[in-house]
Amino acid sequence: MVVLALAAFACHDTGSVKRPGGDAGGDLRQDAPRVDLLRPDLDPVDLQGPDRAIPDIAPPDLQPPDLALPDLPAPDLATPDLPSPDKSTPDSAQPDLPPLPDLGTPDAAQPKPPLKGVCSPDKWCWVHPLPQGLDVHGLWGASPTELFASTLASVLKYDGAAWKRLPRPNQGDIYDLWGSAATDVWVVSPNSAARFDGSAWTKTTLPKTYYCGLVSGTSATSVYFACGPESYHLLNGKLAKLTSPTTNNFITFWGSPALGMYAAAHGGYILHHGGSGTGWTDLKSGTTTYMNAIWGFSASQIYTFGKGGAIRKYDGSTWSAEQSPTTKGLGDAWGSSLSNIYAVGQNGTVVTFDGKTWTTMKSDTSFDLNEVWGFSPSDIWAAGAYGTLIHYDGKAWSRKNQQVAIKATIHDIWGTSHSDLFAVGEYGAILRLKGETWTNMKSGTSGHIFEVWGASASEIYALASAGVILHYDGNKWTPHSSHCTYPSTQPVRGLWGAKIKGQTVLYTVNGSHLVRHLPGAIWSCTNTNTQPKASPAPVLRDIWGSSPTDLYVVGSAGTIVHFDGTSWKKQYINTPHTLDRVWGTGSARYVLSAKKVHTWFSGKWVELLSTSTDHFLRVGGTGPNNVCVGSKAAVTCYEGTKWSHKLLIDIRTKVGAYAIWGSPWGRVYAGGGGMSVFGWFK
Repeated sequence: MVVLALAAFACHDTGSVKRPGGDAGGDLRQDAPRVDLLRPDLDPVDLQGPDRAIPDIAPPDLQPPDLALPDLPAPDLATPDLPSPDKSTPDSAQPDLPPLPDLGTPDAAQPKPPLKGVCSPDKWCWVHPLPQGLDVHGLWGASPTELFASTLASVLKYDGAAWKRLPRPNQGDIYDLWGSAATDVWVVSPNSAARFDGSAWTKTTLPKTYYCGLVSGTSATSVYFACGPESYHLLNGKLAKLTSPTTNNFITFWGSPALGMYAAAHGGYILHHGGSGTGWTDLKSGTTTYMNAIWGFSASQIYTFGKGGAIRKYDGSTWSAEQSPTTKGLGDAWGSSLSNIYAVGQNGTVVTFDGKTWTTMKSDTSFDLNEVWGFSPSDIWAAGAYGTLIHYDGKAWSRKNQQVAIKATIHDIWGTSHSDLFAVGEYGAILRLKGETWTNMKSGTSGHIFEVWGASASEIYALASAGVILHYDGNKWTPHSSHCTYPSTQPVRGLWGAKIKGQTVLYTVNGSHLVRHLPGAIWSCTNTNTQPKASPAPVLRDIWGSSPTDLYVVGSAGTIVHFDGTSWKKQYINTPHTLDRVWGTGSARYVLSAKKVHTWFSGKWVELLSTSTDHFLRVGGTGPNNVCVGSKAAVTCYEGTKWSHKLLIDIRTKVGAYAIWGSPWGRVYAGGGGMSVFGWFK
């Protein structure tokens, strides 16, 4: 047994940090960074089903009329058909996978698409959204070809043509970014900061009383950090704590070499530090409204932006409210002059000031915008939720990332080529990649879609809530449900299909039954009880097969039942836990529960992987030497010699690998929260 401890990356309690995402009243800023948008709403254990397209199978002794599987008595659950694993096998011995040909050999005739997504060092790359899909929390630039952005997981750089991932600082989640030059870029994490000199990061340890979430500065030698209600000034290499007139948490910084540093704190506080001295000065804002952004041009021309679209101006002695054109929370601001100011916020809100009037602008996105930065009135960038990137050229805002504008977790993936992929998920979402463009297809249902399987590009099926099966004929999706009365009130799970003499046959599981669906002009279904004598009857969770005469169903209480074309036989596995997934390739077979992965080896099921801190979600691959297990935190893959733990481009727990699919052309795909689709471009 090989035990691979999968690291848990628990999201820190960041109640002391204010970063873009939503204010205390439900607007754009929250006490903690915006990470919740990437967390799926459904319990991953309930997202069941197989996943793979199967070659056209035409056994000579099977005809469509004879497809009904016989009702055969199942063995007593307490008496397994197979012996228990040999306990003499050392736990540390890893089963060698059979030396079978790798079914995932790439098709040489299929051209490789260019990599447009941000990639990790081990070549897990974003496929949707592009260039990446994590919320952007930091945006700063030295020039149009030196624009930097930060997410919780990474730091990105735009060179004027493409976004690239910089080497990751050796620290935790990244909450903010600021720079004074392309060779002087800072990021901050809960207990540390790091400086990028153009080639490498140097870490600076910060006090650990509170989690740190803000960084800004007025020059390369004057950098400020905020950690909850505490703030620090790094002046000429020396870090000193600043006193504050409030014990409330800091929300944002803004500063310039001439004006010093301004800060906003909870409760409407606006503070100022002139660059020297030991503490902040309270500018007496006259409001308790949360202010999330500050921008200014002189000590008598300072603007703040915040909750409910609030905009306020400071003339050096008095604060006054501006006439705001929006009630949406505003989270960041940038300006080139007093007659050219921009602020961004909730639901794609952009407001601008021409020196006299504040007005709204069309932004080309409905997702929250957390950051804005510009180089001139005709070169302005804004960024936010789900990797949203928009650009203003002086005339209009346009989207600069490829993204289907829905909020859904991806549950399954299937495709006919690397340029024709289908990804299904929550709320009836079906995303399709055709060529180099993703689109949102009309599915005909608002229910969650859990599985997708296809026989060809014009014959694709998906399993949705309440056992509804969707059919795609190459033009549109059509829901089918009236053809089948399911035998159990348990959820319908799994979707596996095959071609038999030209007839498509689909299988799902429901309660302890295997349900067979025959699509056609008139759909029909029949069911077979795989465990008629079991008490209590198991609840089946998944189905997979290499052919209609080699089917596996798995479920509660360690249930594994195999159909060999004649009868059902229960197989022994040394676990009492529910088995959520089954999958195989060649003669290799895998089943997984929330905490363990077992494989079929030498005539018995043996434990292969385990975790105490993570949650296994899906298994799949392209062949026996290319198998991946998805979890909430990562993907763990077998590459012919060993299993390796991969963090899906440092996404950590914010996305999860709810879908794993091995394509016929040798590439493994993963899908998860925030509409995320990844490809392993190894």
